[in-house]
Amino acid sequence: MRAEKYVSGWKRWSEWNKCQFRDMISKCPTVLVLLVLCLSCIGSVNAKKESPLDCPGLNEDPVITASKSSTLDKKASLLNAAFTSSESMEVESATSADETWDSFRPMFIFCKASYPITWDFSGSKPPDLSEETHVHVDNVLNPTKRCFVSSLKLLASGYTLKESRTGNYTCKSFDGKRAVSIYRFAHDGTTIFNTRKTVEATVLVKGGVSQVYIPCPANVAKLNATVLRMNELGNLTELSTDIMQKYDPKMGFLLRAGSEPSVLGGKYVCSGSYKNDTEVVEVTVSPPKGYIVSPSKNHLTFRNSKISMQCKATEPVEMKFTNQNVPVQHHVREITYKSDTFKYGAAADIFTHPKQDQIKGDVSCVKKSNQEALWTWHYDTDYGCQCNWTLKNDGIKAARFYFLLDRTFRGTIRAYALNTEGDGYFLNIPTPRGELSCTSKASPRVNMTFIPCENPVECQIKSGFLSWFDFDARSYSAESIFSDEEGGEDSHNVTTISQGYIRSGIIKCGVGDYITTKFAIANLDTLYIDSVPTANLVRIVGPETNVFVGDKMLFTCMYEKFQIAREARWAFMYKNETIDFFDVEKKDDRFSYDLEKYLRSSFIKIPSADVTGLMCFAPVWNSTQWKNSTFALNVSPTPPVDTESPLNCPVDSNPIIILQRNSSISSRRLRVPHLVSNKTLSLYNPVDEIKLICRANYPVQWFRGAEKTNSSKIGKVPCNNVLSMKKVYEAVLHIDPLQKEGTGNYTCRKTFANFPQASVYIYAVGDGEATFVNEGRHMQVIKNVRDYDTWVTLPCEVSNPQSKPYLFLDHEDSERIHRLELGSNLRYDPKMGFEIDSSTVSDPVTTFVCSMSENATSFGVLITLHKQEGELIAGAIGSQQPPSGGMLLAFTIFLLTLVILLAVGLFVMYRKCQEASVKPPDGHQMGTRDTFSSYDDVRIQHDDRENIVDGNYNRFT
Repeated sequence: MRAEKYVSGWKRWSEWNKCQFRDMISKCPTVLVLLVLCLSCIGSVNAKKESPLDCPGLNEDPVITASKSSTLDKKASLLNAAFTSSESMEVESATSADETWDSFRPMFIFCKASYPITWDFSGSKPPDLSEETHVHVDNVLNPTKRCFVSSLKLLASGYTLKESRTGNYTCKSFDGKRAVSIYRFAHDGTTIFNTRKTVEATVLVKGGVSQVYIPCPANVAKLNATVLRMNELGNLTELSTDIMQKYDPKMGFLLRAGSEPSVLGGKYVCSGSYKNDTEVVEVTVSPPKGYIVSPSKNHLTFRNSKISMQCKATEPVEMKFTNQNVPVQHHVREITYKSDTFKYGAAADIFTHPKQDQIKGDVSCVKKSNQEALWTWHYDTDYGCQCNWTLKNDGIKAARFYFLLDRTFRGTIRAYALNTEGDGYFLNIPTPRGELSCTSKASPRVNMTFIPCENPVECQIKSGFLSWFDFDARSYSAESIFSDEEGGEDSHNVTTISQGYIRSGIIKCGVGDYITTKFAIANLDTLYIDSVPTANLVRIVGPETNVFVGDKMLFTCMYEKFQIAREARWAFMYKNETIDFFDVEKKDDRFSYDLEKYLRSSFIKIPSADVTGLMCFAPVWNSTQWKNSTFALNVSPTPPVDTESPLNCPVDSNPIIILQRNSSISSRRLRVPHLVSNKTLSLYNPVDEIKLICRANYPVQWFRGAEKTNSSKIGKVPCNNVLSMKKVYEAVLHIDPLQKEGTGNYTCRKTFANFPQASVYIYAVGDGEATFVNEGRHMQVIKNVRDYDTWVTLPCEVSNPQSKPYLFLDHEDSERIHRLELGSNLRYDPKMGFEIDSSTVSDPVTTFVCSMSENATSFGVLITLHKQEGELIAGAIGSQQPPSGGMLLAFTIFLLTLVILLAVGLFVMYRKCQEASVKPPDGHQMGTRDTFSSYDDVRIQHDDRENIVDGNYNRFT
């Protein structure tokens, strides 16, 4: 009763709502118009979201946005919606820089443009970031629209105080003409000020006014900061009223005084409070110098065979070379600046060659007026580091799983299986492993560290903060296990870092005050030191190259992470050299990455026999070019067969043959059945198990060559397709494992008859190695000299039709062999072997050798040819001796006796049948017509009775 009341009440409420809606529309037709407009707006917004090519024009600045996410797995959705309005996203404009990111969650900054873009960063500390570039085009080969989307993923700084996300991020074109910036504050619960605890500053004089920046940049946008002066006793006092101060959280305190710089000299303390925490920074301000130099360290090493130095001063200066052991190639120039502080400058470049001997000397920036040295640089090539990456002895490891990186806490790498849904890919991906080592002539030990960065943007940003990265304590000095066996002069000066898996980064190597930096770029095969690889940037890994139409295989496109953007596209290449791009269903497509490469793994179906290869296109991150790789495919033209195909059933009096190869979903190899009647097939690894299914409208049996096979299964099965539904006879021949000995001709015949029949010839190629089917055996062949046909076959059939064997004549008396050339007296068929004209062979017993080597260094098949008079018995296999004349006579007598006995038996059975026909039949034994089988062949064997499933089998005479 309660349920009935509830239903009736619901109906009344629904009717009332309908009436109210009709009254509202009739009274206010404008509401309907507004509703339609809103729906159209929503549709347009959705359409806008789905367009990845919605980018600014070529003459417009990039567009930059920032967002924050609570989970790392939202990155894909964030990237897709980075430039569209969405209520579920926290999208901030570039001008809203006052908000402080106060969370350990990762932050994302996105930039997009119609041209290649890169990033610059300016801040007090290096950020812990990763960058990815996506390239979208409307057509890979002939694009008319492009959109470059770059994303920065910024991680929390943690508690080491050496990293910070606070700073200015600039997205720009490579020529620098178009750029847009965004400044972000990030307080990760660690420090209030974005600087060291103790810093230094120098007073500058501009326009007669002394000023200095007290470097106290903050991690908080709205910080209540103060600056106090510290006297010699350590007491803090407020600044005098003669000093003007202004605080900018991005820069620090700007102090200005009169023309006397000494007023600003001394020690200062910056103090700031945020969320009940207080922090101080000590700053030492030095009096102004009359010059500035770059680089600001005294000891220099060559970078790409070059050293550059620059000096700015308040009076004319020049560069002076001293203490040189040998003259060096250099370039010196003087510069004039439009500045109130430093108007004069000088620069110098020194060039050398890595193979030159030791080069050392000094370069000084001196005043022209009195040759006073303002700054001196020392250079010495012996203090430089030479680094290389060496593949370990265990070579290349095969990674069974792909790995996703999750750097949620201080760059810690956590490896997970590729598919988080529990459906992992089991494909062996080559992963080089090795060691990174550096040497120096000046010291038996060098200081080393490796700063990982996965692409040029990350490396460029981190290279500006090398002083923040300490040397690695794990590096050790020992004799390299990869040095020459005899031991070189520098074999004891090797410092090695166990690099493990290959990855890109910056190598920081130091000997004393000499610091050498080198860039390491991870390719798919090795690690390049200070050189950029140009080949092998994209590679396809596939399960097999010999496939059939309709097969579905897992292919993986691997492409270098340093130079290639994330986006990759699949395409088929056809025989007419056309390229057809295609999309993969989401359920069959997976994307992952590891330390040095991207991987796109897709479950791809072979569409046509005209396909010659599978191609993977990947874009270069800083250009409009696309790199590609081709995986060659050898596609069999045999048509696929499924349960709905008409090819699944015989349509005439001839039988059909269907091939089934071993297929596995877990290994991502789905091989479909194919119709192979009267075909020649080559089967390669990993196909190691096959089923040959013969179907006909009558009982059939399998033969290999001329011999009947006893391993086939015979039965009657339903055959359903769109044209008919019936039961047909079936014989299944299961070959497991498929080895080279399985090569041969397989024929399906009607039982107890030679015709109708269908056949298939199979080459069990295996791993592609050229081998003989009867390799290692001694074959005996007998040829009757009275035979009209003088040609004889030497059984040297092969398992690979592409192989080219050689035939040699063995001269036993002289212990030498002679190679026979193909010609009018010698021909070759891979299904049979060599055919030779026996009339050209003079000896009655001749030995031949089949070999895959042109000089018979490898043994194949040994064949002995016997020429004799009498009846021919050919094809004796093994090491049997030719039958003698007595054996032939005995065999003939046995056959005659058997024929006589058979004739007598048939005559006796005929007389008994005549006697039985005179008697009237017994009704209860005879039965009805319906109880007899429709199968009329009474010669069926006893073993085959159980396979007759349609009707009853009755044996009668």
